[in-house]
Amino acid sequence: MQPNQTFSIFLIFMFLFQFAYVISEHVSTSTRTSIAFTTLGRATYAFDIFALKLSETPTNANELKLTDGNNVNFNGQFVLTSPIHVVYVTERNGTSTLILDIVYYDDDEVEQSELKCQVQGHGVDELKSSLSKGRSHRELIMKRGLSELEVNSDLKSRVQESSSSEGRSHRELIINRELNSGLESRVQENGLVDESSSSKGRSYRESNEPELESSSSEGRSHRESNQSKMNLEKKKVSRRVQVTLAGIGQSNGKISMKDRPNVVGDDLIYVSTHEDPGVPRASWAAVYLTKWRTGLTSRLTPKGVVDFSPAVSPSGVRTAVASLGERGWNGEVDELGTDIYVFLTQDGSNRVKIVEHGGWPSWADESTLYFHRRCDDGWWSVFKAILPENGELSVDSVVTQRATPPGLHAFTPAASIANKRYIVVATRRAGSDFRHIEMYDVFMKKFSDLTRLVSPDTHHYNPFISPDGTVVGYHKCRGVGNDVGSGSLILESLQNPLSDKISLFRVGGSFPSFSPDGDRLAYVQFPGMFVVNTDGSGMREVLSGTAFTTSWDYKRKGVVYTSVGPTFASESTKVDIVSVNVDDEHSGSYKKLTQNGENNAFPSPSPDGKWVVFRSGRSGYKNLYIIDAVNGEGEGGSLYQLTEGPWSDTMCNWSPDGDWIAFASDRENPGAGSFALYKIHPNGTGLQKVIQSGSGGRTNHPWFSPDSKYIVFTSDYAGVSAEPISNPHHYQPYGDIFVIRADGSGIQRLTHNSYEDGTPAWGPKFITPEDAGWPNGPLCDFEDCHWLNISPELFRGGGDGGRGYVDSSSMLHVQRENIQCSHR
Repeated sequence: MQPNQTFSIFLIFMFLFQFAYVISEHVSTSTRTSIAFTTLGRATYAFDIFALKLSETPTNANELKLTDGNNVNFNGQFVLTSPIHVVYVTERNGTSTLILDIVYYDDDEVEQSELKCQVQGHGVDELKSSLSKGRSHRELIMKRGLSELEVNSDLKSRVQESSSSEGRSHRELIINRELNSGLESRVQENGLVDESSSSKGRSYRESNEPELESSSSEGRSHRESNQSKMNLEKKKVSRRVQVTLAGIGQSNGKISMKDRPNVVGDDLIYVSTHEDPGVPRASWAAVYLTKWRTGLTSRLTPKGVVDFSPAVSPSGVRTAVASLGERGWNGEVDELGTDIYVFLTQDGSNRVKIVEHGGWPSWADESTLYFHRRCDDGWWSVFKAILPENGELSVDSVVTQRATPPGLHAFTPAASIANKRYIVVATRRAGSDFRHIEMYDVFMKKFSDLTRLVSPDTHHYNPFISPDGTVVGYHKCRGVGNDVGSGSLILESLQNPLSDKISLFRVGGSFPSFSPDGDRLAYVQFPGMFVVNTDGSGMREVLSGTAFTTSWDYKRKGVVYTSVGPTFASESTKVDIVSVNVDDEHSGSYKKLTQNGENNAFPSPSPDGKWVVFRSGRSGYKNLYIIDAVNGEGEGGSLYQLTEGPWSDTMCNWSPDGDWIAFASDRENPGAGSFALYKIHPNGTGLQKVIQSGSGGRTNHPWFSPDSKYIVFTSDYAGVSAEPISNPHHYQPYGDIFVIRADGSGIQRLTHNSYEDGTPAWGPKFITPEDAGWPNGPLCDFEDCHWLNISPELFRGGGDGGRGYVDSSSMLHVQRENIQCSHR
């Protein structure tokens, strides 16, 4: 058996003998209940991994969809090119998992019948043989030290040097040796077919890089002929082998977010959030290494340190990370205060900081990596770091150069280990609201469009490039199609890490709340308030216009309280509490309970149905008040103030036993943006602090459990879990859902992701943990990071955005003291 023939067998049997893990941390409730919350925009993501071959014109017809259209798939990395092996993050079955797909196309050199036999437990030798045949033509050429590109002699010598058999990277050797070694694997094997279409045109490199052409007319004609045939016979995905590489079993039986996988031989390097640092407002993100053969997992990040975005060097010897170091997270969102560190991959030793102020590293070779940072001139740019070949490795010994020019945002770089001339980056340009993937020629200082030519009005995220430099991958929203999970979800079931008696759901709307019988949910969109059955049926709008928060009356069937008016507004803004009978045939009608309109919001009724607690700015400060639930503060009604002070008390919730009202307050540091959770008796006595997230953190939106023993809430208690620029826009990308005992003890984390989870509610009934589709629900309806919006002032700051040739004087050689894009 040849070593390079064993990896797929290693994958196919990887999880045949998975262990069942029992989570020891439990929330002890007297009944079976449900928790629902929202995640900004998440219901519409529908991400899949896509790819473009650089030998083909970037068109919709030539774009390859690599993943299976099931839920959300993102942040991929190529392992091999033909058949395509791609490892990526997926959020399916209620948790974050790392999966490897082996994607077979019609013209891959493998007999599909042989593969089918192998999946059924037969034909081992045949499968090994088929995989050994499956190397792409380009890979074989590169191994012989040739280049398929037609280049000038100077570039050709560089390409040949980097791709010759003598100069092959150690990573490539490891891949060929280990990529087919025996693993006990669980495989999902799907026969998927992509749409077939045709397209004519010259190759992408030919049409966009005329300076590279030095071939004869005969060679050009031959290539164009082959390209035309390829376009007329678009590949179809005929079969997929899908393998789980890391799930709960690699996280000590704990649910966690997993991110940025790297495969090097039998090692899987990635981020996980399964270890609690035990410190409030500290990120749980750390880098781990899992040995594929044994499943043994070790932590590479030192305790007390936070690492993001790992990238393994071509040899596999070193790993680079964006790290907050020991100082931790200080609440930053637009750009994290990370530096670049490197350490030995196998054990995390020899850790050293090499770049101050940088994130998202990507290796080009053993002494060169690229990273991004936001410069003092306002532009996000990609930088090149050159490490010394000899001597001590440190910030002072590493030279950094600004690679991409001002005039556009360029970030999340992916370097090619096969061709040093190119990097691939995500960009945002003036005049466009969409993030796109572009190639950047670091020698000629010129950009070339990729995804803008395919889907100009779609966001594209986090590019990656194959080891042989021939394929560029990225993820984007797949839109509406026939895929499994192609539609959006009104209810997405998640695995609850704390108790199997509590079902956990992400809702495709904000401020969800359960009806007293637990059979219905109310929630808001912006605009509108809606009601839906907990099986996803019967969705309808019950109130138009801008509304926020929902809460059901315990006694009067079908009555829901909400706030109507602008969100995130000052004390004097016209916002009022209203009650809506959602069973009233006159949809859209409501009764106004407050009269003065001075930011009255966040209503929550008492369990006897007589009163509603809410916050109001009528005193000049946002404090809590209690009002008559039926008559409001009008004739026959009554109102009294519950809390008073020059601060903000808000987001209140009345306990089902009637004894307590929980709320968020900034009373310890008014106006600073830091909120802690408190509770108080309805008569104004017994004020207690329940939880605070460090000295400057946020704990918001408390909601009591049906037995009043616990409180669910959202908080930045676990910091950030990924670089925010790698995701769509989230106002607060540090929000996770937590549960705590009502006395303030025993805080436990419910959700793990890099999004903004918020507005949780706790319902009285256990909902079967199944996804519920959203009929005709929106897809791809999310925004890119707001801080990437390009203002006229920023655009006037200089640079032409690299649309054409850029004068070398504008490509700054950045030293540590450079004031235009300074180091920290």
